[in-house]
Amino acid sequence: MISIRSRAAGTNGSIVFAIGFAVLALAAASLSACAPILFSIATVFLFAGPHNWVEARYFLSRLPARFGKYKKFFAWSFAGIAALMIGYVGIMSGLQLKVIPATAGSALLQLWNTLFVLWIVRLVVLSGQWQTDRDRGLALPFGLLAIAFALAFPAWFGVSLVYLHPLVGCWILDRELQRSKPHWRSTYHACLASIPLFLMAIWWTLHDAGSVGTTDVLSLQITKHAGAAVMPWMSSHMLVAMHTFLEMVHYGVWLIAIPLVSAGWKNWQPGSIPIAHRSPDFKRLVPAIFATSTFAVVVLWVCFALNYSVTRDVYFTLAMAHVLAEVPFLLKTIS
Repeated sequence: MISIRSRAAGTNGSIVFAIGFAVLALAAASLSACAPILFSIATVFLFAGPHNWVEARYFLSRLPARFGKYKKFFAWSFAGIAALMIGYVGIMSGLQLKVIPATAGSALLQLWNTLFVLWIVRLVVLSGQWQTDRDRGLALPFGLLAIAFALAFPAWFGVSLVYLHPLVGCWILDRELQRSKPHWRSTYHACLASIPLFLMAIWWTLHDAGSVGTTDVLSLQITKHAGAAVMPWMSSHMLVAMHTFLEMVHYGVWLIAIPLVSAGWKNWQPGSIPIAHRSPDFKRLVPAIFATSTFAVVVLWVCFALNYSVTRDVYFTLAMAHVLAEVPFLLKTIS
């Protein structure tokens, strides 16, 4: 009797989850198609900071108190995040301040892309050391193919990262569902299958819509980020709408879905974070990280209000840190 009731409750929960996903996706697709620039501005202003805040708390809650056999993996992860982040900020700052010439900047970005791929390959190999039943031998060949693509088509490689990044959050949610609510996964997979349908609907509606107005700096930033410079033959209206839709799905996953299925907010309190129990110093450090990240979200909102265009550039440069952090975290969950 208890198992029947729990199964029924799980089924009802997954149905509510699916309805919520459909409503969010439909609203995001509609608003993206009708007002792509304005909706992009609004979503980044409202959700960029809070979603990074939730993501940082979630990653901290999943770090083990002792790394043990994962020590080398986490050492490479943290070192790679720090080195790649410093390099990326340096390159982007140099290009923005015109300290680095455009040709040199392009070569440095190609080098950065190469090191980024090699770092992922190394983490894939390390993650296979505690999973003897999984072969990581294809990591290097696929990594070399990715490097060849990045060197031959650097602009396309960058755009690929922009469009694939929102889907990483969906993958992490799937791993969390496998851990906490496995009976929801089939419903969630059906929801994921609807994302290409929404993208196709946006393409069908806007493929001949022409370009959005790009007379101001902010509109140029948004259309460039969506890949308009790389795909000038496509409607920039459509590209911005598609990218904004994916970003909204990404924000929804982190701000609603993952907190919902990961046992609630009480498990994200400083005292419940495993690494906080590593030592007295870590016990003090974790609340400090929470407080600092909360303050950073408020500062980001203030900066957006004062100068949205400049803040957007700075934010998406610094946001590379959370993109990099997602790589080892995802590899750890699927190993």
